[in-house]
Amino acid sequence: MTRKLPLIVILASFGLFASTVQAAFITETEPNGTIATATLLQPDSADPTNANNVLGVTGGASTTDSDFFGFNLDLTNTVGGNDLRIKLDAVQNSRSIAFQLYDALGNTIGTEQTLSTNSSNQGIKQTDYNIPASGDYYVRVRATSGSSFSYELTVAGLNGSKVNVIPEPASLALMGLGGLLMLGRGTFRGGRGDA
Repeated sequence: MTRKLPLIVILASFGLFASTVQAAFITETEPNGTIATATLLQPDSADPTNANNVLGVTGGASTTDSDFFGFNLDLTNTVGGNDLRIKLDAVQNSRSIAFQLYDALGNTIGTEQTLSTNSSNQGIKQTDYNIPASGDYYVRVRATSGSSFSYELTVAGLNGSKVNVIPEPASLALMGLGGLLMLGRGTFRGGRGDA
């Protein structure tokens, strides 16, 4: 019996596919056209504990679609300088795509950053930010010209800051319930005079 290798294995063995393979981040979910419906950024599946301090997503953009992505930034151990790096990697010829950073209240931080892809069918735009406070932040990605195309968005903590996943509302409810149970247990024991 003859085993056939998948095309991706054959191309990778000749180095023909490696430059187009993207990190194993999550794929955006629609609807995500507002901060309230933002897709929450996640670590690369090869780094589930986020040791590399990078969260990301792969998505698609068009001139009629805005995509919002959320993450948490912890500045507790920041040593100064820029705290956050946003990188947008787009693959398509003669297209233009932009990203804008927002705080949790929807206020813009900095100016919209535009990436125009070049004739080699790729483009990368990277911007560093000095963020004033820990909290939840959001990035909007939108196409400004051309038809739809794909991209990869990553955010990374710099100089001691840490990017984290925003907990899902269901996770927050479970954490709150656990806290109430622990509080109730302590109150009950205290009421009996137990140590």
